Amino acid sequence: MGKFSLANTRINLQKIRKSKKVILTAGTFDIIHPGHVDYLEWCKRHGDVLVVCVAGDKRTRRRKKAGRPIVKQEWRALMVSSLKPVDLVFISNRRPFVEPIIHAIQPDV
Repeated sequence: MGKFSLANTRINLQKIRKSKKVILTAGTFDIIHPGHVDYLEWCKRHGDVLVVCVAGDKRTRRRKKAGRPIVKQEWRALMVSSLKPVDLVFISNRRPFVEPIIHAIQPDV
């Protein structure tokens, strides 16, 4: 089980979830810029625990132009996890709001 796996995120979320509002958001975050930080701060204002799904390399290659991603998925997840508003991060090559992910995270928003 990797550091940025959905299963690991689910376990950590269960430890901190008690009576807290969980927010789930997603993105590629290939080259982090001020817009990403502003967006994540906006998300965090809507709840207590911000969980971010970082699009995996396979999904990014399918969705973006040739040569993407520029930064590999583990590094993107590490950078996102270091941002102040972010509590938990996982990597997924699935669409971020499909049933298995929603079931695992059980977001309030």
